[in-house]
Amino acid sequence: MIPRECKRLAEVDFPIAEVSRHAARELFLKESRDKQEEHC
Repeated sequence: MIPRECKRLAEVDFPIAEVSRHAARELFLKESRDKQEEHC
């Protein structure tokens, strides 16, 4: 069994937290652009 404090290989190779931050930022920017277009 893998100890909780050890990161699994997938998490090391594919940093989920960082990807989530980027995805949230992209979503925020997209929504902001959509709202700006509605006001034009």
